[in-house]
Amino acid sequence: MKKVFPLFAFFAVLLTPCLDAKSVVIYHTSDAHGRYMPTAVPQNTEGISWLGGYPAISNLVKKEHRPVLLLDSGDWFQGSPEGNLSKGMASIAMMNKMGYTASAPGNHDFDFGAQNLKNLCSQAKFPILAANRADKTPGFSCIKPYRIVEAEGYKIAIVGFLPPGPARATLPENIAPLSFADAAQAMVRTMPALEKEKVDAIVVLSHQGICINCPSYQIGPAWQPATQDVSNGNISIARAVPGKIALIMGGHTHTTLKNGYYDRVSSTTFAESGSNLTSVSRVVLDFDDTTRKVKQVSVKAVYPWLNDTGEDPEIKAILAGYTQQFALGMDNVLGRADKPIARFASGRMDSPMGNWFTDMMAKAANTPIALQNSSGIRDGIPRGPVTGRVLFNVMPFDNSLVTMKLTGKQLYAVLKRAMRPDGTCALQVSGLTVQVMPGGLKIKIAGKPLADGRLYQIATNNFTASGPIFSEGIDKTDTKIMLRDALVRAVKANPNIVAPKDIRITK
Repeated sequence: MKKVFPLFAFFAVLLTPCLDAKSVVIYHTSDAHGRYMPTAVPQNTEGISWLGGYPAISNLVKKEHRPVLLLDSGDWFQGSPEGNLSKGMASIAMMNKMGYTASAPGNHDFDFGAQNLKNLCSQAKFPILAANRADKTPGFSCIKPYRIVEAEGYKIAIVGFLPPGPARATLPENIAPLSFADAAQAMVRTMPALEKEKVDAIVVLSHQGICINCPSYQIGPAWQPATQDVSNGNISIARAVPGKIALIMGGHTHTTLKNGYYDRVSSTTFAESGSNLTSVSRVVLDFDDTTRKVKQVSVKAVYPWLNDTGEDPEIKAILAGYTQQFALGMDNVLGRADKPIARFASGRMDSPMGNWFTDMMAKAANTPIALQNSSGIRDGIPRGPVTGRVLFNVMPFDNSLVTMKLTGKQLYAVLKRAMRPDGTCALQVSGLTVQVMPGGLKIKIAGKPLADGRLYQIATNNFTASGPIFSEGIDKTDTKIMLRDALVRAVKANPNIVAPKDIRITK
């Protein structure tokens, strides 16, 4: 009698390799900055679509219907009333509920001091990872160098870093008594422990970017690292242990790697997830079952539009509780902008928002000149009603106005140092104009050339005032006027908000 090979058995044989092959899914966020709520995105018509936020991301992850590693690269809370006024506890509450696996710390996670980070760490149900921590300060055992997890039968090591450069982007007293060493060297020192654990893959969370001077937008497929990126960015971590790290997930620079980046020298794939919870990276690690090595890493930036994802009601309820506790009244209208005031302006070194902001500073401090670090202005002003929340988003930091006198020579050095290789400027200005010339800068104040030996009265913020050259200023006075309060007073005094039309920094 002839045997019949069942058709279903034939397909079962064909499908066996696919069923045996396993993959691990990772979702990555970074630089949330307390933007827990969805962001309004104007469309071509008069309508608005809503994007991002923890409730949307939570629903997005739940739709996987399988175990997911949920990871973050730091800067959890600095940027919203709920985040700041809860000193980050709102972030930890939502990340706990969402089931985060691990996170690296960011520089802004120290903005309320190292003791506050310790408090957050003690409440987190996931470890805070920094393998390059260099101090021996007792009491911070909750900060771990790495965590090993099992997923789909594979051992995956998650290693965290807060590199020294980003670590300096907060007031020195905030981060003391902790200190952080070179991340690449720390990775080398950590490898023996990971090899002893016989892990199948190494994933790194780092609060720095792949590109040191990249603008905060997507890096395309044609991008190639510059020398400084190789020596200072996340590539340096990968190339310190070539062939060992499957994936490095970065942050700090607010850059999005739409489809990741693969470095052939180190055989490492990189992912970065933008900022403000408006995008996440979905990463798939495909393993070879025979060798138990990662054979492929796929990265895709995902944009959680509420129309597609909906929102997790449990995460929304947690957020609503923090809004009720800390941010009640933040949505009261203070003024109106008939046209949006942009934080960045394409092709310009200054910006409408920077000019409006520094004019406000000069008036509040009663000085002819004001200088504000560009990265300290965190948002623009959208068209329409301007609320306390809008202004909080513009200036979430608890910075105060500081006045001082700088010589013309010092002022020149400050502005020269602010010119970035990517064609942007690290400072926004009021009361002067700057022309970037082939041989240097041409600076005018009240229409007159800058005089090297003359003293000029300026206003800035207390963070910038502690930096290079500014620290040499004389007659330095902290006015104790909080920048955010000055913003509110400026809007109440002139509720019809209009950006200055002049361009102050030109090439």
